[in-house]
Amino acid sequence: MRENVRVRYRWTDAWLLAAIALASRNKAAQLWQIIASGDDLNHTIFTPEEIESGLVRLTREGWITECAGQFSTTDLFKRENLKIRNWDSVRKIEKLLDAEPRNENELMPHPANNLKYPGITSEVLNGALKVYEKNARVELNRLLGKSKDAK
Repeated sequence: MRENVRVRYRWTDAWLLAAIALASRNKAAQLWQIIASGDDLNHTIFTPEEIESGLVRLTREGWITECAGQFSTTDLFKRENLKIRNWDSVRKIEKLLDAEPRNENELMPHPANNLKYPGITSEVLNGALKVYEKNARVELNRLLGKSKDAK
């Protein structure tokens, strides 16, 4: 029997949920796409602990689902009908989750981010980050009008 224990979400869980929602608008998102969306929203990269612990909490509580390493939001989140556009969207999700707010002086890694998500290893995370960096470099070169051969 599962006890009625209230999950204590962190602000990083709201950021991760927003990134998953943004990345999975059309179909389930790969980890590198979630990292890209998170960077787009917060102009920084999730730490491995933020990703793993957030995935555990959000999956366990039914906000997201995973299939073959790809993630998407569930009907529970979709019913909220939130449009993810920017950091204000993350703030709305923070309130929805009643998440602990961001504290600039908090420990890193935060002690609450100690959960391990099955199948997410440092190799998987590093691989996703490399794919994101490669795609970001290609897009930047496209925006700057540089060819593939330009360094």
